[in-house]
Amino acid sequence: MVDTVNPQSPPLPVLPVPKYIFNMDLIDIINRLSRFVTEFVKSVSSNVDVMPTADVTKFNSYFDNFDKKIDSTAAGPELDLSHTSEIPWPVEPLIAVPSILNEDIESLVRHMMVLYTELLTCTSSNRPAGISVLDAKKLKDINQKARQYLAGVSPALDLPMTSTLDAVTPR
Repeated sequence: MVDTVNPQSPPLPVLPVPKYIFNMDLIDIINRLSRFVTEFVKSVSSNVDVMPTADVTKFNSYFDNFDKKIDSTAAGPELDLSHTSEIPWPVEPLIAVPSILNEDIESLVRHMMVLYTELLTCTSSNRPAGISVLDAKKLKDINQKARQYLAGVSPALDLPMTSTLDAVTPR
């Protein structure tokens, strides 16, 4: 009996996520990151060897949006929210990430999952609003690493023995 090669990687782990946080500024960013992960997983690129330019443009817009949200949150005033600091804001959980054929998308999803988890568990997530300078820097650095990864994605590799695409024979 011959073992067959599974062309797809195993599913990514499901991360434990709190159901609520108390930071009214970060909840918007956290929930957007959850949607960004879904967009990466369900993108055209996730199950093909090539990453279309439209997807690259879309993914870069997600990185830009994240940076802008962190910058605007960091630039905001310190708020004394003594009467509303205990309001639990519901966290949008990450979807279960299935096996992904495109290893570059899988890596980008992994970057986004780390970013999501770090944002959820950073010191600032326990504040009623705002983000600390250290948390903002750490999160922007993780985002920059994902952006650099995307910029370095190479064209499709010809991996006929492990690809789910049908072999093409010359005529």
